[in-house]
Amino acid sequence: MMLSIIIPVYNSAASLEKLNKTIDQALNISYEIIFVNDCSSDSSQKVLDGLTGPVRVLELPFNHGQQGAIFEGMKIAKGDYILTMDDDLQHNPKDISRLLEEIEKGYDLVYGISQEEMVNYRQVGSKLTAYFFKTRYKHLGKKRVSSFRIFTQALNKKALECPYKYIYLSGIMLKHTKKIGQVHIVKNKRLYGQSGYNFKKLVWLFLRLNFYYGYFPDFMKPKRTEYEKNNDVRRRQPAVERHT
Repeated sequence: MMLSIIIPVYNSAASLEKLNKTIDQALNISYEIIFVNDCSSDSSQKVLDGLTGPVRVLELPFNHGQQGAIFEGMKIAKGDYILTMDDDLQHNPKDISRLLEEIEKGYDLVYGISQEEMVNYRQVGSKLTAYFFKTRYKHLGKKRVSSFRIFTQALNKKALECPYKYIYLSGIMLKHTKKIGQVHIVKNKRLYGQSGYNFKKLVWLFLRLNFYYGYFPDFMKPKRTEYEKNNDVRRRQPAVERHT
């Protein structure tokens, strides 16, 4: 059994070496880490090029955003299971084994959920997103979604067939499975940098979620062409994969 860990990277040079090391210390299975550099403006790429271990680095030619960057990493993931986590050390690598144990019970998708306290605007944005998923995907029940999740390669392949221009992974995956698990975790405090989300971005996220993954007719939703699925139409450049 092999695990692919996908980590979107954006201006997180200070945390990458420690993150890579703590993942290695936490796991005793076959794994690969796919770091997806989402056009960082700091020294993240230099740090990534110097990492050791079963590391693959995907350098994107333009900024895709967190969801889009993970989606690009999913295209090259080789594992039987794929796990996504953040680059800021808030997700504890020791919890990876707990998500693995849970998904091996027969789930297609398992989320790691925390009860973190958020500043007011993020709390509002989080509640809006939670409300959307609760009402749109009733089979989710009392479970919640997060960026710390593990899913099967079979679900990965189904998700990659999504035709929409706007990618939101939970919106895609919950259409394809009702076998969803959840593990409660403790989220670490952010040691470096700050969240890229603000109130305006969170509200815009909620509106786009409703449009693309809500009840609007499918013909209204902008789709990617076959060319766009396989090429960077903005710069005519492909993503570059490096092996460290």
